[in-house]
Amino acid sequence: MLTEHGCPIAQTTYYAALARARTPSARERRDEVLKVEIGRVYGENYRLYGARKVRLGSTARASRSLAVERLMSELGLLGARRGRRVRTTTADPLELDALEQAVWTRHQAGIVEFDGLIHHNDAGSQYTSIAFAERLAEACAAPSDTPTATLWPNR
Repeated sequence: MLTEHGCPIAQTTYYAALARARTPSARERRDEVLKVEIGRVYGENYRLYGARKVRLGSTARASRSLAVERLMSELGLLGARRGRRVRTTTADPLELDALEQAVWTRHQAGIVEFDGLIHHNDAGSQYTSIAFAERLAEACAAPSDTPTATLWPNR
């Protein structure tokens, strides 16, 4: 209508107005019902449930997990995250402190040579740390190369 009177409008404005004027699709109507249900289940469970448990607790169980994830994202709802996220580029200060304590204790006891020393571990995050590996090399200690759950030591 505006273009008929010589007023140019952007295409995005035209299509946005067109989208507001049309009737909602079946998916959009279903999404609105699911958003209410998702909010109810999420609120009843202390705002801790993620998409999988919200879906299982919902009366609309026919909803797909991906749809619940998408709608929870649109609503800004996040489930509780358990545990610590593993970072592979930095060492936990506690791991480096434990190594420094071991080296210091041996120096105090007069042990300065660590040749042949093998550091055994539980295959934890310390071996993903560059700083930890560098400190082991400085102390002339070799990391254990025994596979996890193996009962015999390195040779």
